[in-house]
Amino acid sequence: WGRGCEGPGVFGPQASQDQREVIQQLVQNASAFLRPYGVSVSAHLENQPTQQEDLEEKIAMVTEQLKAMGFDNDGGWLTELIRTKNADINKVLETLQWTN
Repeated sequence: WGRGCEGPGVFGPQASQDQREVIQQLVQNASAFLRPYGVSVSAHLENQPTQQEDLEEKIAMVTEQLKAMGFDNDGGWLTELIRTKNADINKVLETLQWTN
């Protein structure tokens, strides 16, 4: 990929200008290649939520599930715990079990 393109955030707001330019060039090349087949790469990409959006939605969902189980979220502590566990409710519950 070149310099600094490894890891999460490549497509997100943390992507550097160089990374964005590389990604934009890849999308343009793919679009030009697939256009004769009636496939629009950019239209498909525009309709896809980012990984960060997916994670935030999952965090909100898990927060609501745990609140329904009786946990409070005063000060946002529960949301932050869920974020540190990548919204994996089993890992969150395991952590909460060890703290009681």
